[in-house]
Amino acid sequence: MIEKFNRLLDDEQQLVLQMAELYIHDPEKKLSISYLQSELGVSRHQVLMAFDLLKDTVASLNLKNIDLAYDGKGIIAMYGLTTSLLKQLLEEMALRSIRLNVFINSQLGIYGTQAQFTKRFGISRATYYRNIMGIRQLFTEEIFNYRSLTEARLRQVNFAFVQAQRIRQGHVLTELSDLSPVAADDDGPDFGPLNQFWGLEDEDLRREKQYLTIYCRVNELLDFSIDQCCGPQLQECLQDLVDSQTELLYSTFADASLEKAIGRIKRALTQTNAKVFSPFYFSETFVDPTKMPFFNETYPAIDAVVKQLLGEVAKRRQLYIDQDVLTQLYYTYMLILLEHLPVKFLSRTVKITVDFSNGPIFTKYIVAQLQQFAPLNIEIMMELTEETDIFLSDQSFAELDCEQMIWESPPLAADWEQLGDMIVRIKNQSAEGPG
Repeated sequence: MIEKFNRLLDDEQQLVLQMAELYIHDPEKKLSISYLQSELGVSRHQVLMAFDLLKDTVASLNLKNIDLAYDGKGIIAMYGLTTSLLKQLLEEMALRSIRLNVFINSQLGIYGTQAQFTKRFGISRATYYRNIMGIRQLFTEEIFNYRSLTEARLRQVNFAFVQAQRIRQGHVLTELSDLSPVAADDDGPDFGPLNQFWGLEDEDLRREKQYLTIYCRVNELLDFSIDQCCGPQLQECLQDLVDSQTELLYSTFADASLEKAIGRIKRALTQTNAKVFSPFYFSETFVDPTKMPFFNETYPAIDAVVKQLLGEVAKRRQLYIDQDVLTQLYYTYMLILLEHLPVKFLSRTVKITVDFSNGPIFTKYIVAQLQQFAPLNIEIMMELTEETDIFLSDQSFAELDCEQMIWESPPLAADWEQLGDMIVRIKNQSAEGPG
């Protein structure tokens, strides 16, 4: 258990704990430096440094029951060291740890700004960032096995860990008015076993339990409810935002058949807005601005609607929005509309006439393969008409008032990609809006 936790301590502190555990399990409590070197995989100098750090920590805690001695001939003795005392040593070193405190500062802002932190702990900015990189590497490779966890799950584990360490360092919450209405004592799960580690009582315990409950509701680890995730002022602002966004949708898609779809979209917008503007939410939605042109080119009409929805957010100064949040909202709004709107409203239909001279079996094969473009809202026709946008065949015609895609042999991946590009280009050239 200690090994899993102490990986966030500084390297020399980890070495102290590893050395101490060797003595706890040794019956004679006397070990040679050469043996310690072999077991710990370090140099003689590092062993002696760890011994000195342990003596300093014991002295700072005034632990009279621990007796440490080095005979000067290669033997180090440690008497009176128990698992309980080792836990005290661990807590003391956690308070001094540069790595652990950098983690807490970067996640919660405890100890103030980065400049205030580096001054307080007497380190450079380079050391600060070196520890940040070390922490990231530690989480991805040693503690949580990143390959088996999503980013959101990893951040949830981090959240719980940081909350616990904040409490252990004495930084408990004093109020929650900006986060949520005061919850009843029985609102949410018990979280009782956690308090064995938190060690809180009465009001401090109630606030910390509510704090964790809000986080769980926002991230849908518990049932989501906007009135249990946002304070009254934020809730009122978000409700006004959703109402304006819904009115925008009704005016844009003036179709009675969309009543149910817009109702579902409204519920999704309510939940999304409450999450995105909560300090507890970490989205798994990709947030790469360079990918926006894909949606802009593929669904130009919906892209315009999404940008109008974002415009409603920008009108409300109470909702702080930086570029990352803006990008996250763009993708989330886009995916909500794509999920709930019927295909005919997403973009104009591109009509493709399929006519191959290779026989009906080959034509049937091509038609089946065209289904991969179904999300782009295409219609497949077997006869050439004035409505045809793309004529797909193995023979060209000199006079056709539409695009032609000629495949004289079975299509390769590059041919399908070229067809997809043509569909998108036709959509972009169209001035038609939704419907």
